Amino acid sequence: MNESINRSLLNLLTYPWVEERVKQGKLLIHGGYYDFVECSFEKWTLGRGGSADSVVNREFWA
Repeated sequence: MNESINRSLLNLLTYPWVEERVKQGKLLIHGGYYDFVECSFEKWTLGRGGSADSVVNREFWA
């Protein structure tokens, strides 16, 4: 994953209402990265654990 995007997603969890809804499964946080050189796109979703270790639904298109 692109570290700057991952850090931004994790920063969203510093808001108590965001963290609560993620843990309840009411809110999904998605990140995406487009590589212009490789013409590829990577998308991922933070899981209920709300950490970099709980990435779910990681997808890659080229």
